[in-house]
Parts: sequence; C-alpha cells; structure tokens
Amino acid sequence: MEKNTQGLVATFAILALLVGFCLGAVLMGEDTETIKEVEVEKIVNVTVEKIVEVPTNELSRAVDEFMKAVEDEEDEAGNGINVLGSYDFDEVEISKVYDDYNVSYEDDTTTVNFSIRLRFDEDGEASEKETYAVTVIFEDDEDTEVIVA
Repeated sequence: MEKNTQGLVATFAILALLVGFCLGAVLMGEDTETIKEVEVEKIVNVTVEKIVEVPTNELSRAVDEFMKAVEDEEDEAGNGINVLGSYDFDEVEISKVYDDYNVSYEDDTTTVNFSIRLRFDEDGEASEKETYAVTVIFEDDEDTEVIVA
C-alpha cells in the first residue's frame, strides 16, 4: 500500500504543479497593462555645415594700411613714412600691386611683405612712377607697423 500511496502522492504533486503553472500563466496575463497612447520621437540625420572664420584678404588689408600711412606720413606706431616727397596725397594713386607677396603668421603677429608701384600725377599729368617694397606688421593689441624699403 505504501507503493500506491507514494505513486498517488507523486501524481497529485505533478497535477498540482501543472495546475499552478496554468493558473500562474492566466493570472500573469491579467496583470499586464496595455498602453494605447505612445509618443514616438523621430530620429532624423541632419547635415550641418561647419562655419569657419576665414581671415580677410591680408594683402588688401596691408595695402590699405600702407596707403593710410602714406597719407598720414606715419604709421600707427608713429614711424615716419616719407613716400610723398613734394607731392600731395591727392596726386598719388596705385599703379600696380604685384602678385608676388608673402604672408607669415607667428603667435599674435601677421607679417605681410609685398611690392607696390605708385604713380605720382602733378596737375593731371603722369610724371613719375616708383616701386616700393613694403612690410606691414599686424600684431594683436599693438599698433600696426609699416616699413618701406
């Protein structure tokens, strides 16, 4: 009889486990929650152009600084610029700025070397042309220097 009892107990134990699994599955299904409103963020790849600050044309900037120094007969640093001679600034115009120039950068200093030809007109008549080798030194927080050779 013990064998029958052990078999019967084992059978009931297996049936109890099966019923427990079935009830667990049914009850777990009832505990789940259904979400009806879902906000979905759309991920979009966007190409962004990198903005780079491009320095101004250093040659043009140096020529402007040179002509300002010629007009004032000195540069910002107070160095004398004697290009006009006996002419007035109104009688001077740029004849040619040569394409062969050099720009160098070192820390906060920008140096521009170039050649320029000026035409001196007296009373509307072209009388003389002169070519100058010019070095303009731009330094942050300092006066600009113009050197004429």
